Amino acid sequence: MTMLPDRRITYADFGVYTVPVGQTVRPGMPVKLNATDSNGSESYPNAQEAVADTDIAIGIARGEPNGTAYAAGAQFEVVHFWTSVDWVRAGTGTVTRGLRVVCASDGVINAPANGNGTTAVHSPGVAFNSSTVAGTLIALGIMPSALN
Repeated sequence: MTMLPDRRITYADFGVYTVPVGQTVRPGMPVKLNATDSNGSESYPNAQEAVADTDIAIGIARGEPNGTAYAAGAQFEVVHFWTSVDWVRAGTGTVTRGLRVVCASDGVINAPANGNGTTAVHSPGVAFNSSTVAGTLIALGIMPSALN
């Protein structure tokens, strides 16, 4: 067995999530926001394993390295890839939970597929909420990057 170095997590943002129905989450796996919070009245958003190269991971599921997977309905902790979450205005267009956004004249909107393909666009982060109403405040996980 390979020896793992001690964990050194400083200045990190953590969150608690719920495993959605029909899913399991293994400690140490990247996770993404689930499309909906469908487990009932829990106060934690749903997150599931990010298993495709197109998934937009928000962090890593915490737990013991060889620990048991979290079952549907279980709550688990995530160390986020960002250091903060803040509110931002949705722009004219669509903002979809779990997707990267780009800046527009009146707020943020979904980033174009493949970052526009040829021209780099800049994304301030990942949306925590969906909206189709311009001016609506949504939560944004702040993790800037260039998309191309």
